[in-house]
Amino acid sequence: MRFDHATLVLEDQVIENGHLIIEHGKIAAIGEGPIDDAVSLEGRRVFPGFIDMHIHGADGADFMDGDDEAIGTVLHAVLREGTTAVLATTMTQTVPVIERALDALGRYKQAPSCASMLGIHLEGPFLSTRYPGAQNAAHIVPGDVSTFKRFQALAKGKIRLVTLAPEVQSATFLDTLVQQGIIVSIGHSDATHDQVVAARARGIRRVTHCYNAMRGLHHRDIGVVGSALLYDDMDIELIADLHHVSVPALSLAAKLKPGRMQLVTDSVAAKYGPEGTYQLGGQTIVYAGDTVKTTTGTLAGSVLRLCDAARNMHETTGMDLPALSQALSGRAAELLGLADERGRLAVGLKADLAILDPLFQVYMTIIDGRIVYKKGHTS
Repeated sequence: MRFDHATLVLEDQVIENGHLIIEHGKIAAIGEGPIDDAVSLEGRRVFPGFIDMHIHGADGADFMDGDDEAIGTVLHAVLREGTTAVLATTMTQTVPVIERALDALGRYKQAPSCASMLGIHLEGPFLSTRYPGAQNAAHIVPGDVSTFKRFQALAKGKIRLVTLAPEVQSATFLDTLVQQGIIVSIGHSDATHDQVVAARARGIRRVTHCYNAMRGLHHRDIGVVGSALLYDDMDIELIADLHHVSVPALSLAAKLKPGRMQLVTDSVAAKYGPEGTYQLGGQTIVYAGDTVKTTTGTLAGSVLRLCDAARNMHETTGMDLPALSQALSGRAAELLGLADERGRLAVGLKADLAILDPLFQVYMTIIDGRIVYKKGHTS
């Protein structure tokens, strides 16, 4: 597969009128100018395929549904937004329901023409009841090593990221997760600055959906938000749908966290579906307009597409294309230990690509050198 007249978004530069050659599922060449026997992309932008580290569902399905059909539905739906890989994200629920979901995700075998499931993001139940957000506070529990060991066994070792509130966990539990190579992320947390500092000293250096469902920044205690922005070695997620986070707050994060941001969707089953009621973590949520809320009015995930998150960040904060690429895939690949495999446009890496028009709408999604989505075509 050969493309030219492309805008290639690399780590540190943009190649206008570039070309890209794919062989055997990998990027074989990148360069400037046209080449023979190539498909012209007419200036469209070529990004590495997006990696969504926080996604619950799409197209009427949820990873908590606990079956292969639902998993495949979500992984196929996200191809429309340029996403080529995800961390399947769970919810706070009763332990048996969580275990059923983890068992299904652990047994899942990668299907063709679907985004790759790189692992599992366990969001809850080890959270703070002070900041449950749309999580069901009735099922929030403290973490313990034996419970996590059982979860990980059911998941066949696929749990890669755990969102938790560190201030309500034991040191033993936190240390066990870090020692096992789990990415531990602070979220749904009432942690003070001092408590974040203590967690950071234990190797916890990431914050889930920054600004949302956590202790905010106050001039006498900068809380989770201020701590995340203060320390250069802390990563943050952002839901850039213009509802979860204001434009000034997005701009502040873009300014303070270069290279340490992951744009995520936190999307739910309502994405790509009609407006109406859906289920999330055993609770009823309502999709109306372009937001999803609980029946009490709390934001409950989103219907955001990652390509739209990219557009929003570019148009409202001025984030340039290489920085966007890092926030959409590059940094996620680094955190997951996969930077030598994916997340960048570089010779020898997987040919997982998101090809977008100048308005950030997806024209084509490619996985392992195969076209898995093309605008105007159904699969």
